Amino acid sequence: MVLKCPLDVVGRLEMVAGTIVSRETIGALETYVRLLAEASSKQNLIGPKELPYIWVRHIVDSAQLYPYVCHAHSVTDLGTGAGLPGVVLSLLGVPKMYLIDATQKKCDFLENVSRETNRRFSVMNARVEALKSRRQNVCESGHGTA
Repeated sequence: MVLKCPLDVVGRLEMVAGTIVSRETIGALETYVRLLAEASSKQNLIGPKELPYIWVRHIVDSAQLYPYVCHAHSVTDLGTGAGLPGVVLSLLGVPKMYLIDATQKKCDFLENVSRETNRRFSVMNARVEALKSRRQNVCESGHGTA
């Protein structure tokens, strides 16, 4: 498993995000990947077979949304789970990110990510149905709905 961001991935990140990704942002993404790998062994955040491909399958995939939300006042990631795509979008520069998940352990993980990466995003432990409707940009994390 590669915890450090491979050089070829930096170029891919910049290409899909449509922006230059600073060393500080790469460092924050590496911290997130490390925390995600550590926590995934204890709780079901991402599958163990996904860890070797985390940079391309999860980080770069999440970054693809950045050009569509980078100018938004706020973005909400519903059912965020491990924080994909919300954490990545926040680290890339979305100013106000709301991460919502119904599982307290996942919310605790995300609060730790916020502290460790020094990036402030709001984490809410709530069921989506219980939230009051508010108009904003939403990233709905897909988890095999039928």
